[in-house]
Formats: sequence, C-alpha cells, structure tokens
Amino acid sequence: METATAVNSLRAVMSFHQTDADLASITLPTLILYDEHESSVIRRHVPTLAAEIPDATVQEVPNAGRASPWDNPGFFNEAVEEFFPETSQSARR
Repeated sequence: METATAVNSLRAVMSFHQTDADLASITLPTLILYDEHESSVIRRHVPTLAAEIPDATVQEVPNAGRASPWDNPGFFNEAVEEFFPETSQSARR
C-alpha cells in the first residue's frame, strides 16, 4: 500500500467517532472481521460497531496484520462463506 493511501485510510478511521452515520439503521446481517495484529486505532472501533449495528457478527482473524484476505486467506474465506452460505454454494456451481 502506498504511503498516501495508508495515511488516508488511517485518517478516515480516526475520524470514525465524528461521523453522523446511523449504524442502527443497517438492516442487513453484517460481518465485522478484524485482524489479530491490527493497530489499536482500528481495534478500538470494533466494540462500537458490534454494539450499534443490529445483527452484527464479529470475528478476529488470527495471524493477520492489516490485510486478512492475504495474511490468512483460509480463515478469511471460511468466515465469509459461513456468513454467506448461499453465496458460497452458488459460486461452486
């Protein structure tokens, strides 16, 4: 990831508490994945997301830093497939 992209991503996450997004208005089941070795800036928002989004499922991706699909693709893919079983079934056809 380029430095500018990383800085912009961190700025967006750091301003999360300033958003007026109504997380309670999310009506679909939501999968929240965060990496085991994620920065504290990201990790501190997980409880807020889990508490405010109805029907949220939270999972920590083990042995992952900031790029769980690449750091632990087996766990990541399995978590997504279990969360969206109908999608994973149609993809295999």
